[in-house]
Amino acid sequence: MSRYRKRPRALARMAWIKTLPCCATDLLIPQEQVGHCEGVIEADHAGGGAGMGQKCNDTLCIPLCVRHHRAPGLEHLLYGHVPHGYVRQWKSWQAEQFRNQYDAMMDPRR
Repeated sequence: MSRYRKRPRALARMAWIKTLPCCATDLLIPQEQVGHCEGVIEADHAGGGAGMGQKCNDTLCIPLCVRHHRAPGLEHLLYGHVPHGYVRQWKSWQAEQFRNQYDAMMDPRR
């Protein structure tokens, strides 16, 4: 069994993420550079720090449509329009926001 399959999963959190709209339209750059959304919403593992070739855990996901998630990828679509590393920082920030929102929804005492 691969290490990926052994890692803890947060399937309920990922299912919730897939009910939200694509967050690529929230990027602080002109909308014509981001482009329109296409396809279903997928949970993009956006957090960093997992190591090269490793996915972050399921608690650091953001909602992206198929176009912005994998065809050809948000970084490729924005190449030359934003500073290097901006998309990665933005994705990490978004992942933290969605994690906090989900945790608050699941624990009303927060």
